[in-house]
Amino acid sequence: MESFKEKAIEVYRELAQLPVIAAARIFPQKEENTYEVEIKWGQKDIDRGKKVAFAKSYIILNSGEEIRLLTNSSFQRDATTVCKESYSSDGKLRAVLLKDKSSGEEQWADSHQYIEIWDSNHLIKSINIKEQFKKKHGKIHEDDDQFSSFQLSSDGTKLLYIAEKKRPEAVSYFKKVTNGDKDNDEKDLKQGAENIFQEN
Repeated sequence: MESFKEKAIEVYRELAQLPVIAAARIFPQKEENTYEVEIKWGQKDIDRGKKVAFAKSYIILNSGEEIRLLTNSSFQRDATTVCKESYSSDGKLRAVLLKDKSSGEEQWADSHQYIEIWDSNHLIKSINIKEQFKKKHGKIHEDDDQFSSFQLSSDGTKLLYIAEKKRPEAVSYFKKVTNGDKDNDEKDLKQGAENIFQEN
């Protein structure tokens, strides 16, 4: 029985190492009939007990008679922290929603979200959601495709997303109100709720 159990674990580990395609995008290139295919893969990391994601790019030529692989990236790039992404219509700009890589899955409520705007060569802008939009809304929805959206406008100047409603800050009844607190809207503070569990 023990040998069967060990064999089952070994087989599961072997199968878990097989990556599965999660998503793919096709981008036309400047050269005629040439395309970049970006494929995102998901794979289980048994030892760490979590799922990892990575992406790899391929350049293909479609002559009409055959599809030929011209080149592919030598190494995969880590996509584990990428929650959502969107591209402008011309494919020149990319918006990415990231979660803080240093935060563990079990501390997700305390982790940070970032939006990055990229062109093909460099990072254009990075936004810390909690710091820059804390007075407007909460966390951006990124897990549920039914109730989430993350879309860059066709010209790349606007970004549409769905976020949680801003929650009042939970403070103790014994917290002294400072001048800074007085300047805030009363709706921003909720006394006596610091130990109440709130689902994220």
